[in-house]
Amino acid sequence: LSSTWANVATLASDGSPATTMLVVSTDIWVGTDGAGLFHYSGGSVQQYDTQNALPSDNVVDLEMAGNYLLIGLADAGIARRDLSTNNWVATWNTGNWLLSDDVLEMSSVNGWVHILAEDVVYSYNTTSLSFASSWDMSDLNLARNPGESLIPWPSGGNRAPADHSVLVGDGSGAYTVLRPQMPNHGYGVGQLDWPQIVLATGPTITEMTDAIELNGVLYIASDDIIQRFNTSQYRWDTPLLATSQGVVLCIATDGTDLFIGTEGDGVTQMQTDGTIVSTWETSDGLSANEVSDMEYDELTGQMIAI
Repeated sequence: LSSTWANVATLASDGSPATTMLVVSTDIWVGTDGAGLFHYSGGSVQQYDTQNALPSDNVVDLEMAGNYLLIGLADAGIARRDLSTNNWVATWNTGNWLLSDDVLEMSSVNGWVHILAEDVVYSYNTTSLSFASSWDMSDLNLARNPGESLIPWPSGGNRAPADHSVLVGDGSGAYTVLRPQMPNHGYGVGQLDWPQIVLATGPTITEMTDAIELNGVLYIASDDIIQRFNTSQYRWDTPLLATSQGVVLCIATDGTDLFIGTEGDGVTQMQTDGTIVSTWETSDGLSANEVSDMEYDELTGQMIAI
């Protein structure tokens, strides 16, 4: 390497920041937030934007799929350029293969490209040039929407996986491992679910309205879900969906199940695994469907709600 830096090109003159870069052979491709895509080759720079080729000027990621350069766009899907012919081909968007045009990240590993667009991950086989499976965040046992990251994890190192993998993250510190060389991308291989790596844990929301402890787990009411914190392992577990309509206002327990008071759905009795046991509203005897507080009376065995 040279001991000095050389300025070989000036890109966006309007101050649009660079967001991603990809080196293909001796060429350099640079995406920007606001000025489209720049191609540096042989000492010259070519700009591609909404004035000549791209459906959006906001580039978030670049990857290769065979001979095709994939340009992930923040609000317009994935533009594609065939580098073997230097022709632009059809964009992937909500008009054909994607459920959202909001591309967040892409990852390429050993014949597969994975695309994260809002809360869905798509797998694309670069050998057959076809889409395979897709999963939303809940399918991958990730609680937060939209997703946040795709991290390629190639094999070969001392601590590397046995086969090329991709880590899907939602910002919570938990990562689901996709193994594209395995059947079903690794789902159910040697276990009943997706393999996961937990690097850190945290709640999925900051506003909390009530809390109760049961059998070493702290259950915390927030919005329409129940956060769970394991007090012995010091980690946050996957939250439980408490209600499809009303906001959770309070939570209580009889020592076995959870009783959840809501803003508009009355009271829900739930097992600790999220299974709904029973629900009560005004048609079942409540004076109102808004329940602001609850307490269990151990002497009488009654749940009191106001």
